[in-house]
Amino acid sequence: MGKNLRNIFTTVIAALGIFVAAMYFNSTDVSAAAYTSEDLISSAQITNPDRTYTYSSTVGLQYTWDTTGTGIQLKDGDTLTMELPEQLRSKSTAGVPFNVEDDEGNIIGQAVVNSDNTITVTFNENVEKFHDTKGQININNGIGVSDSAIIGDNNVQFPTMNGNQSSNLTVIESENNISKKGSLGTDENGDHIITWTILANRRELDLNNMNVYEDVTQRDKNLTYIPGSVVVNKASWTGNNQYKLGELVPSDQYLLNENPNGFHLNISDSANQMYAITMKTRVPADLATNGEYVFKNQAQITWGVPGSDGETPRESASGSVTSDLVGDNSGSGSGNVKGSVTLTKISDDSENPLTGAVYDLYQEGSTTPIQTGLTTDENGQIKVTNLAPGNYYFKETTPPNGYQLNDTEIPFSVSGKTTTPVSIEGQDDPVGEPLGSIIIQKIDLHTGEKLPGATFVVKSTSNPRFEPKTVTTDENGIVHVSDLPYGHYIVKEVKAPEGYTTNEKSFEFTISSEDPTPSLITFENEKDDDADVDGNFSASLVKFDTGDMANGNYIGVPGAVYGLYDADGNIIGSYMTDKNGHITVSDLVPGKYYFQETLPPNGYDINDEKIEFEITDSDIDLGHLITSDPKVTDGGDGNGENPDTDGNEGKGDEDDNDDNEGDGGLITNPLDPDNNGNNNSGNGSSTGNIVDPSSPKPPYEGSTDESQTYLPQTSTQTSILASVIGLLILSSVIYFERRKA
Repeated sequence: MGKNLRNIFTTVIAALGIFVAAMYFNSTDVSAAAYTSEDLISSAQITNPDRTYTYSSTVGLQYTWDTTGTGIQLKDGDTLTMELPEQLRSKSTAGVPFNVEDDEGNIIGQAVVNSDNTITVTFNENVEKFHDTKGQININNGIGVSDSAIIGDNNVQFPTMNGNQSSNLTVIESENNISKKGSLGTDENGDHIITWTILANRRELDLNNMNVYEDVTQRDKNLTYIPGSVVVNKASWTGNNQYKLGELVPSDQYLLNENPNGFHLNISDSANQMYAITMKTRVPADLATNGEYVFKNQAQITWGVPGSDGETPRESASGSVTSDLVGDNSGSGSGNVKGSVTLTKISDDSENPLTGAVYDLYQEGSTTPIQTGLTTDENGQIKVTNLAPGNYYFKETTPPNGYQLNDTEIPFSVSGKTTTPVSIEGQDDPVGEPLGSIIIQKIDLHTGEKLPGATFVVKSTSNPRFEPKTVTTDENGIVHVSDLPYGHYIVKEVKAPEGYTTNEKSFEFTISSEDPTPSLITFENEKDDDADVDGNFSASLVKFDTGDMANGNYIGVPGAVYGLYDADGNIIGSYMTDKNGHITVSDLVPGKYYFQETLPPNGYDINDEKIEFEITDSDIDLGHLITSDPKVTDGGDGNGENPDTDGNEGKGDEDDNDDNEGDGGLITNPLDPDNNGNNNSGNGSSTGNIVDPSSPKPPYEGSTDESQTYLPQTSTQTSILASVIGLLILSSVIYFERRKA
């Protein structure tokens, strides 16, 4: 009997072992599921349907997802994709992920506004751990009004699992017939100037006998008008919030009377044409570089025949420009933030670092080097520190052994507002190969700002077998084009940076044994957007170490949490300084505000002083807002645990404030908020680690993503496994009890 029992037990054990093995090794991998609004979204609406919007406004959205009664158990890697209604669009700030939280504040995934007018949520393992069935997704940025929206009330339809839900969107036209903006730069002599752009007849009305008046000293005695600087172009809207320059208006088609302080321009037959009028003013160097002074200017427009129908219609537009953060303004704490650069020299054929390349360093506009004999180390690098803000370039004087000299200028800029090193690259071709290279640079026409994201095509006009090269400028606004056989070439821009018009001009150059590395090719671009003052302002704050500031070192401190409050003390939001010590808040309307620190960084005492500022319609650029914290002196932890000191707190990090680089201070911008960082937040939260600023694409509905497979068992598999283990234990107990008997 005992032998039979042992045989039965052995058979049971073997069968169960086979069953367990089958469960583990023959189960099908679980792939991520892709859901849509009809699957999971129970409600969707415009956050504030009662306000009015223009085509450059940002529209907030609120989605509620709910799995109750659907039989859906969300898993790690599952995606939810919502398509925007036709009246809404993704803005250029789209693409920065933000956290999605449940009702308890647990981060259960990340969401992103995609450039194709969709929103994607990717759930993480916490959605399984907490077994949530519903939650909210609040999107406060990255979405705007599309050209499909009409002036007036729009019935916006959101698809949901309960059918379409309606939300109202009221769109109004901008009522301004004139607007003005300015940009600070330098002229060919290095003198500081501001280029002002006036958009006249913005609404394209029939404004016959249009007059534009400019007196640069009316609001600011520090502006000096530059005679002969007026340029008049026709302009037209390319969409509801962007314009482009048209043909140059010949001087015989308008009357221009200049005076020492400005001009009077008359176009008698202006009709319904919009015009872009630019002019320049000189500004004192000390004010242009102190980082604080705000230059103000105002233009006026009239039209019609004076006296024929009452008072002549008249409108005015104000513009302002804040000086660059350069110079030695220690009184405000803005100071002169020194920068640094790292040049890495590589072999063009292998991308290996090259030791022994010798460079000289120049300030842009000068032929006298400021440093000479700079030589790449064993890592192929040259590091230069303590650089004052400005534009510079490297030029090779001696190539490494076995490589050709490449003496093309390698330009870069030091902003004076961050200590993050600038990283650039130099390339050399091996000796003996009939190859050469060029460097293409993209800059703003008026400011000289280096522009990333411009795409060029280089074609050979002498070698039909040459495959055209398509290249894009990097974060420094430059791109190397290498491996060019000797011959004649043409380079043309095919895609402009975001917010700029394409430069239609093409450049030709020749690669030869006498000149394998022609001079730097520079493309200049005009901005393609206009200041539409409709309440879309932004503010930036930079946090420094108090002790560092006292010693003249301005190094940003990450991990400080600030609340932004209105004049009545109502909190607008909570924000954390990024890795450079910056915070940027978008979509502010004119009014009084203040920042106040609520949690200091690790190792610092709190500084709860109110940092007050005001935004007005006329003073659209308010200067630099700077604060600091002292380090703790008692060995404490800074009055609280720092949740994340690397600064990657859902503010886009390096993308925080693209046009202003998030640079050291309070910057207001009346342009389309596309120019500001994506301050999206999930469920009202602006925190979370940004792992990828691109727009991830979910699997198509009904398909699976084969790249995402998961080995953990489902709940059914887990239950079966538990039963198997229980049977094994029970069988063991029976066996040993029988043996005892």
